[in-house]
Amino acid sequence: ARIGVIGTGRALAMPRRGYADLGMIDLGRSATLTSHVSEGGQLMGRFLQRSGLSGSFAWQNLSEDWYRATFDPFARAARTEPFWIAARPEGYPTDCAYAWVDDVIAPSRQGRRNFVSVGFTATGHADAAA
Repeated sequence: ARIGVIGTGRALAMPRRGYADLGMIDLGRSATLTSHVSEGGQLMGRFLQRSGLSGSFAWQNLSEDWYRATFDPFARAARTEPFWIAARPEGYPTDCAYAWVDDVIAPSRQGRRNFVSVGFTATGHADAAA
């Protein structure tokens, strides 16, 4: 059975390009595999129990005012709600995922003027064929 997701919401566009470390979530496959081995040590079979995607995302040199007004509402919502993330949609339209975080998103001050950096790791849904 296939599951589809339809959602509405606002897109969070970053204030400028650069100063980013964006993982390739469409290629960041994660899996739980089970292997069955005979008493003699021969592989009898291997099964994919669970599969998904995982990627890390980080941004630097964000204005603290912009973070508080724009990014923080997303960070608060991401604690309980999944979201779509697309690292470079104009060049790589498949590099996106329906994902969620397993930890809170919290910024850190960079020590220069009023700039902050923020990052998180997201886990996402993957098609079984991915």
